[in-house]
Amino acid sequence: MDQTQAVRGIHFVKVSDYTSFDAEYALVGVDIVIHLFQPHDGAHGRNFWCNTLPEILDRHAREFWEETYPRLQAAYTPELDSWWFRAFGFAYQGLPHERVHKFLEGLDTKIDDVLRKPSC
Repeated sequence: MDQTQAVRGIHFVKVSDYTSFDAEYALVGVDIVIHLFQPHDGAHGRNFWCNTLPEILDRHAREFWEETYPRLQAAYTPELDSWWFRAFGFAYQGLPHERVHKFLEGLDTKIDDVLRKPSC
């Protein structure tokens, strides 16, 4: 008798509507998981992607979800050159797909605002 059990994959929804990143998200139990990827042209550069983006993501996430760690967590994933973000317990509130899109739209706007500022 085979005792193995199939592991059910997570279905990520790809989102490419934004100017400053590509994304995918999934509802995992009661959590929202988001992966952020650099635009294909890598226009923002490594310093922005590794240093500036996490600051913007952190500030925006705390404002948008009105929460902090441990309910909000993010980490860089080097093997995918992406950022992983998880909002624990938010997939059951309201309309989660719409909230994710509003979150991503706001993040895109904040990133664009930073990129438009003169560097000197």
